[in-house]
Amino acid sequence: MASVPETETSIDPKMARAMRFTVYLQVPLWLITLCMLDFGQANRACSVAILSYWILVAIITYRHRQSPTRCDLLVARFGFIPIFAVTAFAQHWRTSYAIAHPYFNF
Repeated sequence: MASVPETETSIDPKMARAMRFTVYLQVPLWLITLCMLDFGQANRACSVAILSYWILVAIITYRHRQSPTRCDLLVARFGFIPIFAVTAFAQHWRTSYAIAHPYFNF
């Protein structure tokens, strides 16, 4: 089998491993939040966190495609966890505020 030549558009293998690790973390967590009986609020927070994370990783990958820094790899591997925590807290705050103030339900 012929080997594929290395091109300028390929990303660093360390970054690819970090992104693969996060996919293995995100998919089961998203499926768990999909099954929760909270009218989809946890799933909405998880979906927003997944979208935010991949936008962040796209920016990091665009800036440092071939040579990501150690901080870039750390964010690519474990950055989803704090993003999910912040979005879950914001979702809880948003829904409790909307219940307390029904005219500000957004």
